[in-house]
Amino acid sequence: MSKDEAREIVEIVKETSGLVAHAMGSWTIGKYDVHITHELATKKHALQALLSCLNVNHKNVMVVGDGGNDLPLFELAGLKVAMGNAAEELKKAADWIAPTVDEDGLAVAIEKYILHDTMS
Repeated sequence: MSKDEAREIVEIVKETSGLVAHAMGSWTIGKYDVHITHELATKKHALQALLSCLNVNHKNVMVVGDGGNDLPLFELAGLKVAMGNAAEELKKAADWIAPTVDEDGLAVAIEKYILHDTMS
């Protein structure tokens, strides 16, 4: 769908209690998808539950994302990494921008911040 259509759907979904929606670029160039889920079925909620189970402080977590639906997940991260091919809104919220997926950006981020332990 078009960007305007996607935004319109997101606004409509926001009016429904308990639902979360994010418009993001589609695999089809120039088109957009809308991801709709329940507020307790998000990546953010899953990470909150995992951190609680593992007794890990969110400040010790690196989050890597590429879409608008990763923005809430960034709220929990000590280090926010956007992929080079990420949505602009995610890049603006990131602490660091990795190379693109095609350039092995995730591997670069892991090597830079985890294997070399430069997060602390």
